[in-house]
Amino acid sequence: MNGKAVEFVAAFFDAGKPVAAICHGPWTIIEADAADGRRIAAWPSLKTDLRNAGAEWVDEEACVDGNLVSARKPDDIPAFNREMLALFARSPEEIAAAREGAEEVVAMYVHLEAWPNREDEVLELLQGSPELFAQAPVIERRSYARQPAGQ
Repeated sequence: MNGKAVEFVAAFFDAGKPVAAICHGPWTIIEADAADGRRIAAWPSLKTDLRNAGAEWVDEEACVDGNLVSARKPDDIPAFNREMLALFARSPEEIAAAREGAEEVVAMYVHLEAWPNREDEVLELLQGSPELFAQAPVIERRSYARQPAGQ
């Protein structure tokens, strides 16, 4: 529902970058008009929305469709991470070739939250991987104070 987030995802699609989406993340892919013709794993409640957008919802830990990797839920994170890293390690040519006849190449929108006092490590990781970005990434640092249980 955030127009800037949808524009960000659409720009990644237009630039031909890999995409990773988990749980309800594919809603943003739908909003960016990039779901049509894809196999996408997502939380089961997205099944109808994905089908209506022209995608095939799959019940898999991690689904790779060309340059898109998706997963259903947080329990799938180990398989999702494994496939996401494998996808991000591929060259743009390998990614494009993996989806024969594709008119668009998908990108990624990632929401990252670091553990308290570990934000700099995440920032260093992202900035230390320039091959993942054709343009400098936009990194917004936020700090979230955790409330004690029951508050």
